[in-house]
Amino acid sequence: MESNPLYIVKIDDFEGPLDLLLHLVKESKVDIYDLSLTEITSQYVAYIQQMQSLNLEVASEYLFMAAQLIEMKSRWLLPKPPKEESGEESLDPREQLILRLIAYKQFKDISQHFRALEEERQQYHTKTPEDISDWTQEQIILDESSTSDVYQLMVAFEKLMQRKELHRNINATIQVAEVSIDEQMTHIRKKLAKGKRVAFSDLFEVNDRVYLVTTFLAILQLSREHLIEIQQDENFADIFIEGKEAA
Repeated sequence: MESNPLYIVKIDDFEGPLDLLLHLVKESKVDIYDLSLTEITSQYVAYIQQMQSLNLEVASEYLFMAAQLIEMKSRWLLPKPPKEESGEESLDPREQLILRLIAYKQFKDISQHFRALEEERQQYHTKTPEDISDWTQEQIILDESSTSDVYQLMVAFEKLMQRKELHRNINATIQVAEVSIDEQMTHIRKKLAKGKRVAFSDLFEVNDRVYLVTTFLAILQLSREHLIEIQQDENFADIFIEGKEAA
């Protein structure tokens, strides 16, 4: 006699009685809210009996659930006493089982989600942060003779140009008096008088391309002549200009 293939499943494939019940509900292709207590009990008991007939060891928790289902089914089939006789209204056995299955399914779905995240995280390899305090400075002095320092100034200047949106207003006509590099050097030194420290961007006062380029060249020349000091409090911080006395 052929056995029913629906029940040829190892009991070890399930994580517990509720997992087996969810499997049987899925195999029955019914909504969990439409669960029939009579049918699910019959299917569950038949499954357990199938395991025993194959001389497979069935854990006590599965047998305990079978006893609970039979007891629930019995109470479900018995006539319900009137509410006034039973005292307070209690949840019927079918609803109790449905709520237990729903709660278990939610925890199972969440655990599967976390397991997937764990497997994804295992694809990444991290490195312990290193101590770089020996290579840091409280203040960085930029030198115009250094290619990397000039590059930082160029990057800061390019960002300033973008903020002023000159790249979108290149054809705009703005009447600005022409100023030479020497004149702008004098103007910047006056702004930096008495050791005043000014942000790099604050030296570019007029929204005109020629004026901005002239100002930038004046800053480079002042740095070359050691009349100003270009500073950064730390890497990637704002750049500041401070005046120096002529040697």
